[in-house]
Amino acid sequence: MDVKLRLVLPLVSKLASTSTDLQREGVRELRLLAKFDPENRTAIAKAGAIPLLLKLVSSTPDPKIQENAVTTLLNLSISDPNKALIINEPAVMDVFVHSLTAGHTMETKENSAALVTSLMAVEEHRPLVGQSDGVLEALLDLLLNGSARGKKDALKALFYIATCAENRSLLIRTTGLIDMLTSLLMQRLSGLVEDSLAVLSQALACPESVEMVSGIPTISVIMDLLDTGTSRARENAASALLNFCMCGGPRAIEQVMDMKSCVSSLYSLLETGSSRGKGKASALLQILLVS
Repeated sequence: MDVKLRLVLPLVSKLASTSTDLQREGVRELRLLAKFDPENRTAIAKAGAIPLLLKLVSSTPDPKIQENAVTTLLNLSISDPNKALIINEPAVMDVFVHSLTAGHTMETKENSAALVTSLMAVEEHRPLVGQSDGVLEALLDLLLNGSARGKKDALKALFYIATCAENRSLLIRTTGLIDMLTSLLMQRLSGLVEDSLAVLSQALACPESVEMVSGIPTISVIMDLLDTGTSRARENAASALLNFCMCGGPRAIEQVMDMKSCVSSLYSLLETGSSRGKGKASALLQILLVS
């Protein structure tokens, strides 16, 4: 038997114990073993830990066991083969919705969002995650009520979901999501503006976005950040407006053109922005000035 497997088997067996103390010991050790060593991650998965860890996440009343179980899964997911093993477990997304919304500790919620993000590093997982019942609402709940790190983790997960074209109309229609992203932009919360704009940029790349932002200040807030934001915020703002105009057609173009500083802000980005920012500004100016 492989040395690593022989090491982890007794610990994995503790996860299935009826003793809370043994569960606590096993999951604490597995969390540490999975943190740094790729061979340990392979051995832990091979020993059958993944379904046992998911069961603990969804059923244990012990806050520390749940937190360590989620974090062990996050550490295991660093290895690409384990991503597939985790995502293919039955009802796995129900477990993550539970830990995101009803996790016993904020670290459990944060690491649940980070785990969902890690799984979506594999592009084919993004439709499954984004279209699973309750996932978007659970991430919105963390975005509303989480710590600063929790909000950032939620935004990272939402960005991955939004990069999948099949998910964008679901994002746009999720009650409260666009309002929340707009509110974060208006608050100018440190470290969250750029990430919120990145999510919005992807979400606005669908025809339904014109209807959903009608009557709320989303576009004007994005326009303000195009003029006054950080370098990355200005780039993401230009990207968001470009996607909005490309997918929303004449109504979207008219809405953007109604913003008085639009053209001058784009020319400023064209002169001072990064190569990416200049490219977005140039493409958007071309759309606006020929329409």
